[in-house]
Amino acid sequence: MNNVIYFDIDRTLIDSVKLRELTRGGMCKELNLNREKINVIIDDYIKSLNHKNDFCREDMLEIIRQKTGHKYLDLKNTHDKYEYYFESLYDDVINTLEKLKKENNVLGIYSEGHYDYQLDKLMLSGIYKYFDIDKIIIKRKKLRDEEIKIMGEAIVIDDWVEVIDYLSDFPKITPIWLNRVDERKHKNARTIYGLGELVI
Repeated sequence: MNNVIYFDIDRTLIDSVKLRELTRGGMCKELNLNREKINVIIDDYIKSLNHKNDFCREDMLEIIRQKTGHKYLDLKNTHDKYEYYFESLYDDVINTLEKLKKENNVLGIYSEGHYDYQLDKLMLSGIYKYFDIDKIIIKRKKLRDEEIKIMGEAIVIDDWVEVIDYLSDFPKITPIWLNRVDERKHKNARTIYGLGELVI
């Protein structure tokens, strides 16, 4: 095939809801923290942000440190365990990435958020090795023309309809909507309901 294929991370490769439950729940259990109290601290932090993409794991953990008195390193080590990230991968991720690589496709990342945390999601889940280091695009706001043009001719897999809509206007980009929620199809772009459909 020899395609260049970019993947979003959250809700495309990693189940974000499951990851939050495992990381925060594991941290609370290991450090004997009150889960309800921690949820309130995190919710207050998130409400203080101007945009969801301003979320920073380090800032969140620092606020928890200030509120609980626990050491920052203890919080981070119990939050960022390999097994939490690996278990948060959707079941179809590893098999699909392996097959695409065997077919000599070049795989990349096209994601929004803080660079370090998004990259850590790839590293800690064990899937970083599948991606070309020169094809990793992680920005606070990824729907910028200059970022899209950098990709050249490429396929982009994303779970957000708004992203697919925007990318549809770029002739060199083939957007594919990954809908893991229901049976809807995108009005213009190809729709898949699992990553395994890429290698059938």
